Amino acid sequence: MKSIMRFVNWSLGLASSTIEFYAACVECGESSPVAHSAGERQVSEVWALQHAGANPSHRSFRAYQVSAWSATPDDTVGDPPTS
Repeated sequence: MKSIMRFVNWSLGLASSTIEFYAACVECGESSPVAHSAGERQVSEVWALQHAGANPSHRSFRAYQVSAWSATPDDTVGDPPTS
């Protein structure tokens, strides 16, 4: 049995053009509904303001923009790393 081993170059790219947006309260960890487009991003912003209004000590939020990535081998054969 013969095997051919080679170093293959990989690239990282978006798996989908969809980006999800949401916010999370730093104080309690509760999260906003997920928006699936930049046009709907305001949903998470409004949620954060409403959450702060209902919970006056909750004033810090994290804003997330999440996208899916995929790793793809290309047809280029490169040299293996030397280090």
